[in-house]
Amino acid sequence: MFQRMIRQITVCSVATLITSSASAQFFPGSSIDPCAPAQPVSCAQVTAVPQQQCVMTCQPAPLVPVAQTCYQTVPTVEYQQVKRTVERPVVETRYVDQEVTAYRPITETRVTEVPTVNYQNVTEYQTVTRDMGQWVTQRECIQRPSPCQYDGRPGFLGGMNRFGYSLRSAFSPSFRTQRQYIPNYVAQSVPVTRQVAIRGTKQVTYNVTKMEPYKTTRKVAVNSVRMVAEQVTEMQPVTVMKTVPAGTRVTYVSPSSLGTATALAPTPAGSQSAAVATGPQTTVRSANASANERYDRKNRATTPPYDN
Repeated sequence: MFQRMIRQITVCSVATLITSSASAQFFPGSSIDPCAPAQPVSCAQVTAVPQQQCVMTCQPAPLVPVAQTCYQTVPTVEYQQVKRTVERPVVETRYVDQEVTAYRPITETRVTEVPTVNYQNVTEYQTVTRDMGQWVTQRECIQRPSPCQYDGRPGFLGGMNRFGYSLRSAFSPSFRTQRQYIPNYVAQSVPVTRQVAIRGTKQVTYNVTKMEPYKTTRKVAVNSVRMVAEQVTEMQPVTVMKTVPAGTRVTYVSPSSLGTATALAPTPAGSQSAAVATGPQTTVRSANASANERYDRKNRATTPPYDN
């Protein structure tokens, strides 16, 4: 036999209450944000009776997804035409007569004497001494003594000495030959040609140019600047606050709260409940899921363990 402990089961049924689009249209100043998710409004508590298997719960109504557009007030730069008067400088040129000093060239012819040099050939005769000598071959006799004069001793030794001297003398020349230069100086007249510089002068004509000043009048351009007023049209940037759609948000609401809404009013920029988005956003989390999470946390904290 299994005894069961009396357990308290709390079942929270979530009913989503979202301000319909019609109430948002006719009550734009209300604090309910049309783009905010739905909040749970009621909770039913049921106590389980022993030996009974019937549990009374509140079934939530089916939710319907509704797409709503969120608006945001952003600054926008626009250009407006603005007319203003400005002064524009105008340069005017006028010509006036002005006396100036000009110069003109004057050419004069002058004659002067310049030194000149002319060269002339002159032939002169000069006395030149020349050596007309020549080389002459001369023979000179060689004086030799006789054998008796060479060695006059009688006897065998004297005879041998004289015989040897005779043999040597037979092979020796009796004269000696030599070359000798005999000079012969002769004086001659030789013509010599040279250039002689002859100095002189000649007259040369040349031109001399000088600048002579004179007074004249010419036109001179004089520029003057004056300011002329004129109107110009400029495009001036102006910052304008405009309400533009900032994105789309999907909200799950009950069918009874839909009503007969035809349009959604823009959310005021100054209200605290205004939802500003930087781009298209979609809410996929419903109020029923949030209520289920809270119920699970509470049930785990309050339910005692099972006893078998």
